Amino acid sequence: MKCKAYISNHCEESMIAKEILDKEGYDVEYINITDSMENLKEFLQLRDKEPFFEEAKQNNRVGVPTLVFGDKEIFVDVESGVDVALIDPYFKK
Repeated sequence: MKCKAYISNHCEESMIAKEILDKEGYDVEYINITDSMENLKEFLQLRDKEPFFEEAKQNNRVGVPTLVFGDKEIFVDVESGVDVALIDPYFKK
């Protein structure tokens, strides 16, 4: 399954997540929210409508890195690291 990963190259956790995802060979479309206004707007539209991000917003965090799988927008917060065992089943659907 294709995955979108919202990241920022100004975020250490994002770069760690990208390194792990690349090492595992996952099919990931990276959207760097600090590369363009268009990317930032796309992420903010998602962030502003999804309850998943409430905790991040309450704690003054941006919410990246975050993985989004498929049309159902299943989220996995990878701020504390990428648990390959947790995300692997999403890629195999």
